[in-house]
Amino acid sequence: MIKIGYYLGLMLLAVFSCQEEHNAPVTVAVPLNFLALGDSYTIGQGVPSAEAFPARLVASMITMGKTFRPAEVIAKTGWTTRDLINAMQAHAFSRDNYDLVTLLIGVNNQFQGLPIETFATEFEQVLEMALRLAGGKKHRVWVLSIPDYTITPFGRAAAGRQNQEESIDDYNELKKHICQNYGVSFVDITEISRLVNGRPDLLAADGLHPSGKMYDLWVEKIVPEVLQNW
Repeated sequence: MIKIGYYLGLMLLAVFSCQEEHNAPVTVAVPLNFLALGDSYTIGQGVPSAEAFPARLVASMITMGKTFRPAEVIAKTGWTTRDLINAMQAHAFSRDNYDLVTLLIGVNNQFQGLPIETFATEFEQVLEMALRLAGGKKHRVWVLSIPDYTITPFGRAAAGRQNQEESIDDYNELKKHICQNYGVSFVDITEISRLVNGRPDLLAADGLHPSGKMYDLWVEKIVPEVLQNW
């Protein structure tokens, strides 16, 4: 009799366990929101949108198990820090805050020979706007260094035509210093951009901007760092 009661108890326990599993809520991953800020390097001038940096980054994050909506991009070829500020102030953002914000700006300030002091002031302003859009969470904002366009076919042909009082390295050192002051991550992709020597496959057809393969190299560097700090 005791054995019958024992086995009956086990059967009831199994039934209730199955019911609990059946009624357990299903967890659905909420898609994350990505905002990409910048200039031609962000929109992927010269390559299909699917090969541009934002799309490559989203695709890579998805393979890492993250669920992302398509990137919201605020960028345009030729934009300086002032252009980006003006565009952000006029933009109707789809979200109050974003889970990931990337910022790559400054090459056109340097190329046009604009005062580096002006760039410093405006870059801080853009960075503060990016932080607000990231909900004030520093680990959500990632600043990329300026690629070295001077060693591309376009850059070599343009040498001497622009006022280069400040080098790209000077701009990147300034950006890195400002990011450190704000506690924001700075990713150096400049050295990767210098791999174009003898690698035409890393350049778009315009001989200036990165190809999809180059953007993949950027993403390979930034994604592990983002995941480590998330």
